[in-house]
Amino acid sequence: MKKKFTINGFDVVKDIENNTHYIDDFPQFPNKNKNSKEIFQIIEQIVLTEKVITFPMKFNMIERVVKLCIDTEEYFSFEGIKNLIDRDKHLFLGTNTFFKVKFSYEENFPILKIIYYTIDNDKGQIDCSSMDMLLHIIFINYNQQQFTKKRVDYLENVVGLNMDEIRQIPLLPVQWLNFDENGNLLDFPNFELHNED
Repeated sequence: MKKKFTINGFDVVKDIENNTHYIDDFPQFPNKNKNSKEIFQIIEQIVLTEKVITFPMKFNMIERVVKLCIDTEEYFSFEGIKNLIDRDKHLFLGTNTFFKVKFSYEENFPILKIIYYTIDNDKGQIDCSSMDMLLHIIFINYNQQQFTKKRVDYLENVVGLNMDEIRQIPLLPVQWLNFDENGNLLDFPNFELHNED
């Protein structure tokens, strides 16, 4: 059974059977307008509060940057992103770390970034005084014109990337790194939900 209601001008569908919510008409980029930014930040706040965060707090930020070339194309997918995070996990065992994924163009080259944020109130380099400030820091302002027809044709037909997944990267909210008792990464629910679309 599905119910529909409205938040910030968007129709939200509640799928009671699968215990999920989704927005039918959400734009391709969260920074499309004020309403899309606000609802996206509400979603990110919900994810962040899955763990206890107290303010003020400090954190460190590091990036894994991958430039698209013949040896890296395998990472430009949800599965490839998971593999990269699995390679980095040793850096974050025993920490409270969340991450975001960004796909963009820099000097006309496709770039994939995994941005890790590790809470460290002793040695953190970035001060954060509130949830609003944190949401502002981690929000990604995308170039909304980056998926030109020429670029999409190249990525899809020459490189062979799955553009359905690439187009969903800007819509992936922040996610926590969670581990089991053996140090194995747990699945990322937002990746799974987007794969079902």
